[in-house]
Amino acid sequence: MYIEIETPYLRLVPLGPDFLITTSAYALDPENTRYMLHLPNRDEAETLRFLEKAEKEWAKEEPSSFEFAVLYRDEQIGAVNLSFSGETPQEGARMGWIIRKSFWGHGFGPEAAQGLMDYFHDKYGIRRFQASCDRENTASVRTMEKLGMQKIGEHPGRKNRGAGEGSVELLYERLMP
Repeated sequence: MYIEIETPYLRLVPLGPDFLITTSAYALDPENTRYMLHLPNRDEAETLRFLEKAEKEWAKEEPSSFEFAVLYRDEQIGAVNLSFSGETPQEGARMGWIIRKSFWGHGFGPEAAQGLMDYFHDKYGIRRFQASCDRENTASVRTMEKLGMQKIGEHPGRKNRGAGEGSVELLYERLMP
């Protein structure tokens, strides 16, 4: 399957091994991944394994998760992902995003995530979108709020890969008409 999503400034394309160098630029960076559950990656080989797994999912006739490279002026500046929450797309979807730190503060995270929501709402009829983040990740909180999401929960025990201690996870949701 191949999906390409265009927004005013960005293009979202399937993420795969071709993006190893640019994905590693943020996936190996402890500052860029400070609040991420499964990052930073330990080395480029781990990043490659992740990208190969994403490519295999894209190759399925009906993927259950979608990893996109976020391109700005044809340069990968991050990634967004969406996975179905249940057996059918109509049960909802979970989303996530990461933007390379040299591109923080320009609204690219909300734009990429909104493009993802719009596409999957129109194409699959998804109405419920959820995202979560570390309580300390104020940029992701702002992104979720810009997307029209509301906080629906707070859960202790979040353990980010690069952190030495546990934190609190915030869960946000948006129901679209």
